[in-house]
Amino acid sequence: LGEGRPLVSIKHSEIARAVGTQFRSAKLANNYLIPLRGAFEMASRDLKFASPLDGVKNRKHQAPQPDPLTPAEVEKVLAHMEKHEDEGVVRYFRFMYSTGLRPEEAIALQWRDVDWQALTIRVERALSDGGDRSDQDLQLQGRRPE
Repeated sequence: LGEGRPLVSIKHSEIARAVGTQFRSAKLANNYLIPLRGAFEMASRDLKFASPLDGVKNRKHQAPQPDPLTPAEVEKVLAHMEKHEDEGVVRYFRFMYSTGLRPEEAIALQWRDVDWQALTIRVERALSDGGDRSDQDLQLQGRRPE
């Protein structure tokens, strides 16, 4: 939009064109639009001009659907691991595949979270810097450990 250019000289059509053509993805365009919109909102109040971002909408962005392994692919991976990895590593990945837990959830599990009678795991914590995730109960498949 031009470094050192006065805010009041930036036109709606310039921003709309930039949003539509200068970003390789909708998500990236939106990541720029959000703070830009805030800056123009504050400046337009103080300097009494119409924000050129009025009417510029975020681009539509849809995250790609996950492409999980099929059960046959999971078994192939685990069979390979059984030949080449320590038994504890194989058990970890078998557990992860069968429950769908995220690594930060699995790492935070404690024995008190496991109900062997009901064959459930209570997921209450995650070791990460990210946001909160609501508690959930997972049904364990298979049999109890000996």
